[in-house]
Amino acid sequence: MVAVLLLMQDAVVRRLRVRLVYQGRGREESERLVDPLGLVDKDDLWYLIARTEKGQRTFRVERVVSVELTEESFERPADFDLSAGMERDRRPDGGAAFRADRDRPDDERFVWVMQDRLGRNCEGYGVEDDWVRLKITAPTPLMIAQHLAGLGGSIDVVDPPSVQAELARLGHELAPDGPLG
Repeated sequence: MVAVLLLMQDAVVRRLRVRLVYQGRGREESERLVDPLGLVDKDDLWYLIARTEKGQRTFRVERVVSVELTEESFERPADFDLSAGMERDRRPDGGAAFRADRDRPDDERFVWVMQDRLGRNCEGYGVEDDWVRLKITAPTPLMIAQHLAGLGGSIDVVDPPSVQAELARLGHELAPDGPLG
């Protein structure tokens, strides 16, 4: 990914059109010719803001399979605003609801640590019986599961099933009789 990122950075600075092979959400690949307007590092993920034949789009750099600089130059629009472009093209994050047991001695600290570690991606939204309810957001169910996996029995993932399935898969991989055991 570093090589792809460096090539795109070069293309942004030199204002060179690039041909990239991009893997969509469903893992399908497509080739695109784009004008790379800027790169953004947001929550440890790199995004390319680019002009395409269908208008301005945002691409996750980790989904770029290959990139090739062309010799074709382009003009960046005079009114282009990188931060506004990122917000305009932003898709809503996936999210998972989970709860932590309030009766456990470390749970108050646990909630604070989660919110401190994940910032705006972890928010509390109430107390139910003896549980503190929280929501964590990330672009994919796997990324949410990775944040939650080390918390073990101190949490209960309420929703969605896709995050529960990713947690089960991770647990199976790490179990003594799993592929890594």
